[in-house]
Amino acid sequence: MPKRGKGKKKQAGEAALMCCCWTVEDEKALIAFMATHKAETGDGYNFKDTTFHAAARDLSQYPHEGVPKTWKSCQDKWHSVSELL
Repeated sequence: MPKRGKGKKKQAGEAALMCCCWTVEDEKALIAFMATHKAETGDGYNFKDTTFHAAARDLSQYPHEGVPKTWKSCQDKWHSVSELL
C-alpha cells in the first residue's frame, strides 16, 4: 500500500500529537463515503461536521497505520483531495 504522509509529530503546546497516515486506499474510501453522502451537502458542496464524524467512524472499520482517523483529519483530507477532483 503506498503511503501519503508519514505520521509526523505536530507540536500542540507542550504535548506532541501523532498524525494519522493516509494511504491511497484510505483516500479512496473517504472519497467513496463522501460521494454517497453528497445529498447532505449545502450550497457550495460543503459537508457538515456530522458527516465527517460519520466518515471517521466508517474509516475506523478498516485497518490503519498510526493513530485512527478523526473527524477533523477526515475534514482536512477531504478539503485537500476535493480540490483535485
